[in-house]
Amino acid sequence: MLLTKDIEDSQREIIERLGDAMEKQFSVGKHIQRMVEMCKLLSKEYGLSETQIEMLALAVPLHDVGKLKVPTDILGKPGPLNDLEKEAAKRHAQIGYDLLKDSRRKIIQSAAQVARDHHEHWDGNGYPRGLKGEKIHIFSRITAIADVYDALRSKLNYKEAWPLDKVLDTFKEARGKQFEPKLVDILLENIEKIENIQQQYPDPV
Repeated sequence: MLLTKDIEDSQREIIERLGDAMEKQFSVGKHIQRMVEMCKLLSKEYGLSETQIEMLALAVPLHDVGKLKVPTDILGKPGPLNDLEKEAAKRHAQIGYDLLKDSRRKIIQSAAQVARDHHEHWDGNGYPRGLKGEKIHIFSRITAIADVYDALRSKLNYKEAWPLDKVLDTFKEARGKQFEPKLVDILLENIEKIENIQQQYPDPV
């Protein structure tokens, strides 16, 4: 039992350290920490089990691991990407899956799935596979909504942080299109808690 616990603790620590390293590499501040907390909140309100909530929280830090193989001049570009750059950036989803898919560990398997599918859309217009509705795993559906929310509310190299009312209007418009309706409803019903997470883990100035 002690050896098993040590292995599990080691997996957690490696994932957390890799997540921290990616935050520094991509200059995304506390994005991953906010993502973990938002996903835990959304998962609980959605009705997932404690085991599922913990599994997703452990998998989420690796959702963008595929960006490690995307050219840094694309990821750090201060303005809009052209079509070729967009396609190169989109490949991070499949790359992340390919990096993780051969693991036999459940946490890493979940991370592989989340890495690949967190840009799929509820209406089938996402990438890389064009999955639709519940064919997208719930972990990926939750990660998707937390990832976009955090991106819109944050100052990034190519944009300023959006005001809250504009972000909420965007999610209302995307309900049933990009995002599962139930998850959008949960987000809106818990917006104060979501915003508390944003304030709790601010990006360094």
